[in-house]
Amino acid sequence: MIHPEASSNTGIMTISHEPFVFHCNHYNRFLQLVIEDCHYIDREPILVKSATEVSFRQLQAAFREHPEWSMADRLQYAEDLYRFCGFGDLPLGTLPHSAEPELVLIENHSHYGAALRLNYGKRRWPGVAF
Repeated sequence: MIHPEASSNTGIMTISHEPFVFHCNHYNRFLQLVIEDCHYIDREPILVKSATEVSFRQLQAAFREHPEWSMADRLQYAEDLYRFCGFGDLPLGTLPHSAEPELVLIENHSHYGAALRLNYGKRRWPGVAF
């Protein structure tokens, strides 16, 4: 269901019109650690807002291209995208139908989270923002 596209002119890979780095857990892990190591900045808004912006635009573009998808199809696509990008398994099919603005969702496995532990071992804060 995930279809990366490559520009023959630039070599840039995209998924639903958003840039994509293959095996991104290594690239993103070091990028994230640079942000986290800057103790004088508020890292959480940078990580959460950038993840929110890219994920939102990526999913919005895919859903516009496939208006026939049901809610289950959309959730499956988001799960597949999360897994394809190297983050792990995100069980979106288990989401409760609620009007609450926030909920806690526990991953079954996080390849990216495991990769983050390679640098400093146990973390003191969450590492994945999607």
